Amino acid sequence: MSPTDPVGDHALVTAIGDVDRLKLLIDALKHYQDGFTKSAYSSMGFLLLVAGWLMTSKPAREFLVSEPTVGRVGIAVMALSAAGYLMMSLRIQRLSQGIADRLTAMP
Repeated sequence: MSPTDPVGDHALVTAIGDVDRLKLLIDALKHYQDGFTKSAYSSMGFLLLVAGWLMTSKPAREFLVSEPTVGRVGIAVMALSAAGYLMMSLRIQRLSQGIADRLTAMP
């Protein structure tokens, strides 16, 4: 490829552009996966901590028996957390699949 060969230069620029696009897509996929994993582990850790405290603390169990509304709110919060986790999982799956499709479509 010479400086006077525009077709060769264009091919080189296109190849460099493809490499950059590939790096960006892979970085985006890593970013989505890392964020999802960090969020999932921190949420799971918090829920396990609370569940362990409720199972081992007699005053906490007695309080929940005496205040059923608080127990119901806690169950609702856990159900909403599970629904949020499911929605986030589906979103990450969709985004990851879109990035994988773009990587597959690249020459």
